[in-house]
Amino acid sequence: MFELSPNLDLHVAGRLLRAETAWGDLAFSFSWPGGCNELSFTAATEYGTRVAGMLRSQPIDLRWGTATIWAGTTLEPEWSGSQVRVAAQGAFKEGADYTPLTVFDGAYLPTDNAAIAGALAVSRGLDWTLDASVPNASLGSTSVYANVAGLWDDHATQLGQRWAVDAQRRAYFAADPTDVSYHVRAGAVDLGIATDNYASHAVLLYNDATFGAVRTVAYPALGSAPSVYEQTYGHVEWMKDITDQAPMTAATALGIAQAVYERSKQTPGFTNGLELNPGEIVDRGWQPISPARVAAEAWGKVVRVHGVPDVALAAPYTDFVVGSTAYTAGSSSVTVNPVGLVSRDPESVTTEIIESLIKAGVLVGEAA
Repeated sequence: MFELSPNLDLHVAGRLLRAETAWGDLAFSFSWPGGCNELSFTAATEYGTRVAGMLRSQPIDLRWGTATIWAGTTLEPEWSGSQVRVAAQGAFKEGADYTPLTVFDGAYLPTDNAAIAGALAVSRGLDWTLDASVPNASLGSTSVYANVAGLWDDHATQLGQRWAVDAQRRAYFAADPTDVSYHVRAGAVDLGIATDNYASHAVLLYNDATFGAVRTVAYPALGSAPSVYEQTYGHVEWMKDITDQAPMTAATALGIAQAVYERSKQTPGFTNGLELNPGEIVDRGWQPISPARVAAEAWGKVVRVHGVPDVALAAPYTDFVVGSTAYTAGSSSVTVNPVGLVSRDPESVTTEIIESLIKAGVLVGEAA
């Protein structure tokens, strides 16, 4: 159980954990958006032992040799006799613990400016460094955001981007890439297509600053020539009400509709992820890479799956952006899930239906 990988080391509160106690059963994951997501391990210790790794809210990082590949904070340990199970949350999740605030005349006030909220949270202890890509602008929203993470989610949606915090704790915004970084060999896997979240048009309901009235805007324009995706998967309109935001021009609203469409609606999702063994996934130079490196580096990148045709594009392969990766130390395989992965097990589908009905006001309750 406590056989350690020669390449992987945990550092907790700045200290090498293997120098204080034996540990094993290491598993870690990443997501896009998000970055470093979850990590867990089991350590040999006795209750009452207070080495750094056994305490809550300690900074923890996972290193591959000298390179840090995962960073976050420990959660409450679970004790069981002479062992303890420790879980940790990735650095991006720490944004949920800070209120988005600005300072005016010496007083703290709510803000919907992503850069201001982030910088002030950093000054209060949030362990991030802000990249220049973080938008220094107001959303123009009438909503008061509960935390920095929620505010950044809405900024990313409006920009058609995603945000993440990497293993160096750099917080940044970025669009999905288009260049292929990894290849999956033909015959290794298959992908099922899901049209649950697909839409041929994104339609927004917004407050028009010119006319002083609620207007709609659509991208692509309704009545325009159908795209290859609409020709293949049909005409579906997706509506979003953003009238809780301040009045905006038609051009701004159209830009938001385009961003939402291109990021999340234009193409169908997928019904399954991939379990890949060494040699089944290779880098852009077609060189094999280890499963742990795939987990640490492939999230947010484009993978091309050969032998799985893209019907809409009439291509002999399918490209997708990696939405999440997961790896268990010592395993010969890595989990790679695409952005747009749609649940298909009955329990998850039932939960999604109930939550959508609650959000639509059909059911009264609180979504999980």
